[in-house]
Amino acid sequence: MTVRKPTLWVLPLVAIAALVAAGCDHKHTTPIGDIVNNPRHFDGQTVEIVGHVDRVHDLATGIIDVGAYQVDDGTGRIWVLTRAGAPDRGREVWVKGRVDAAGRFGGEALGAVIEEHERKTR
Repeated sequence: MTVRKPTLWVLPLVAIAALVAAGCDHKHTTPIGDIVNNPRHFDGQTVEIVGHVDRVHDLATGIIDVGAYQVDDGTGRIWVLTRAGAPDRGREVWVKGRVDAAGRFGGEALGAVIEEHERKTR
């Protein structure tokens, strides 16, 4: 039995496949527990989280679609403030936004929150 050496064209294909697979990987996410346990460290930073929507406060008025929703990733829970309306409870979400170590919503102090810049749901 003869073992064949891969031809040179195979190596670039393998490299391209590896890059595509890496691009499909979920972006780097921060555990919510890290944020809520050390909010001052993350204050003002842009983070990405993934989890399930646990609670929803939607103040849609017809003019603006302001809302807040709590995301749980198994390491902790954090409120996300949005201007795009809150997703349904139970939905899986990926959120990118800026951490505010002392967030408020509707006059209520919520502790560390994320001000949503971008969101994807499943």
